[in-house]
Amino acid sequence: MSKIFTTQLLGLFNKIQEQEAEAIEDSGRLLAQAIVGDGTVYVYGQDEMKSVVYEALYGKEGFPSAKELTDINEVTSIDRVFILARDHSDEKTASLCETLYKRDIPFIVITSNSDPVSHADVVLRTHLKNGLVPGEDGVRRGYPYGLLSLYIYHLITLNVHDILEDM
Repeated sequence: MSKIFTTQLLGLFNKIQEQEAEAIEDSGRLLAQAIVGDGTVYVYGQDEMKSVVYEALYGKEGFPSAKELTDINEVTSIDRVFILARDHSDEKTASLCETLYKRDIPFIVITSNSDPVSHADVVLRTHLKNGLVPGEDGVRRGYPYGLLSLYIYHLITLNVHDILEDM
């Protein structure tokens, strides 16, 4: 089972690298704007996606100018918001996206849901649709949403650092 999981996971990493490359670059540019412009990069993670929030705030290479989004009223137009949600169409995440759009605050969404994201400046997909490992009972298991989101986060972070070094 671990071999199947690993093979499937590597396939998703490759798919993200190939299909989300442009969105990763766009995300890097958008977030770098906040850093250079003395803004804050607010990070909101829903459920298991909070792992990326913790990485951005407390990881060995924490994200420059990052804060956890706890109060939408703190966010200004020079800031950027990074939203991570397994399903962006849940009521709380959809409401957050709508509020940011109405306040003209740029934001990025990482999600597994393939439905369109209302008004997001950049959308990145984890491409995870089902569990990675089929069980003998026919039930699929192994939903690495957090792991895939961390992978995307690190690709974006590397991109941001490249942009800032070139300035």
